[in-house]
Amino acid sequence: MDTDHLSTEFLHQRSVLPSDAPTPAVQTGHQAHRLRLEWDHAIATISLRIRRSLHLPEILQTSVDEVQQLLGCDRVLIYGFTPDQRGHVTYEAVSSPQWSLLHQGMREAWFEASCFSPYKEGRFLAWADINQADLSPCDVEMLQSLQVKANLVVPIFREDQLWGGVVAHHCTAPYAWSVEQLDGLQQLAVHIGIAVDQALLIEQLQTRNALLESQVQERTELLERTNQDLLEEVYEHRQVTDTVFQQAQFWCQVLDSLFTFVGVLSPEGILLEVNQVPLRVAGLTRGEVLGKPFADTDWWDYDEAVQARIQGAIAQARQGKTVQFEIPVRIKGGDQLMVDVSFIPLRDETGTITHIIYSGTDITERKRTEEILRKSEATNWALIDAVPDFLVRMRQDGVQMNVINQGMVHCVHPDPSLFDQRSVLQVMPLPIAQERIDLAQRAIATQQAQHQEYQFELEGETYYEEARIVPLWEDEVLVVVRDITDRKQAELRLHATKN
Repeated sequence: MDTDHLSTEFLHQRSVLPSDAPTPAVQTGHQAHRLRLEWDHAIATISLRIRRSLHLPEILQTSVDEVQQLLGCDRVLIYGFTPDQRGHVTYEAVSSPQWSLLHQGMREAWFEASCFSPYKEGRFLAWADINQADLSPCDVEMLQSLQVKANLVVPIFREDQLWGGVVAHHCTAPYAWSVEQLDGLQQLAVHIGIAVDQALLIEQLQTRNALLESQVQERTELLERTNQDLLEEVYEHRQVTDTVFQQAQFWCQVLDSLFTFVGVLSPEGILLEVNQVPLRVAGLTRGEVLGKPFADTDWWDYDEAVQARIQGAIAQARQGKTVQFEIPVRIKGGDQLMVDVSFIPLRDETGTITHIIYSGTDITERKRTEEILRKSEATNWALIDAVPDFLVRMRQDGVQMNVINQGMVHCVHPDPSLFDQRSVLQVMPLPIAQERIDLAQRAIATQQAQHQEYQFELEGETYYEEARIVPLWEDEVLVVVRDITDRKQAELRLHATKN
């Protein structure tokens, strides 16, 4: 069927779970805790990618891969909107090639941006079984054509504008989405939105820089042609003078077109020249600042400590040092921007410092984003530290990559901090270590968590532990170890009492 004719009421009426929709699956405390850890790990992974890389394709592909593994579903898509407000699949992760939609050239009318207005209040779409849902025959037929049994859609926003969405499908059987999955996917969508916003802002900046470079090149070529014409018409001295003047004007225009603070100071710190950007954002005129000590201008005189730091930077530049640091600058209305400033000494052909060049770049948004990511990472680590279990990443060959949390367990090895990059065969009794390696390989092969329970002697005491081995990636598992000695001893006492 033609999906372009799908009723747009499908999303307007079902953008949240209706009263007659299947209730999200409720997990046991242990399952919910494990799911929470897995989602926290996925969110931390995406946050780390966002902080380390602004390469949007890499971040989005990692997102669908992580979500598909966590949900264990058949298909996860990320789609965005084209300029005509049509949805298109941009990235996907599937459990089998038969579920792929990436290269089918479909027109997803039900992904039109106009259908997503209900999502602007943070709502989502979730159906455990489309055949049991209150859907029109056309809607059901469309979903069946995509081999969808259970459907979950969470929107992605760039700032407050709808950019696209994350879609998860079970294609072989209905599936009840858990509360942890719904909450985790919504949190992940927020981080994806941050990544999209960062990448698009960088792309816009690169486009503007490329355009500026093109304009500079064009104007330079124009000046060269003009200079050649002048050589044929005027005296050499007048031609050179005019060329220098025109070039000076040109570079002033270039500086004024950049969203960067640029100023020329005397070695004593008097402001001799400034471009238009810092004047415009602070609501100042050239006459109000030129000829004044730079530290005493309206940008810095809101705080004596700030003025002293500017004066100190000028003094260092006067001694031939380049100085760079981050500092708040006051703008119009008393607000502040965080800028990355530099003071660079300018020398003549004899090496004498004749001027000091000041430049500043607005990094307010970058600092705000860094703070958001820092708080998110701190929260994740606080949650991990609160867990009493021993957590360690381990390769399937038994090498422990790193201890995430030492927890409250009794270690056979006297120093658990030495576990990193060591094989379990080196730090645990051989039978227990070999069993753990076998279970790790089975977990990776089956993509299912494995359970290990064992006991060992330490300093004359018998201890009991259980380990849960969860597949992470192709070659790694997460091992969660818990001390169950008290429980086992209670069981033994109860058994002895009965006998």
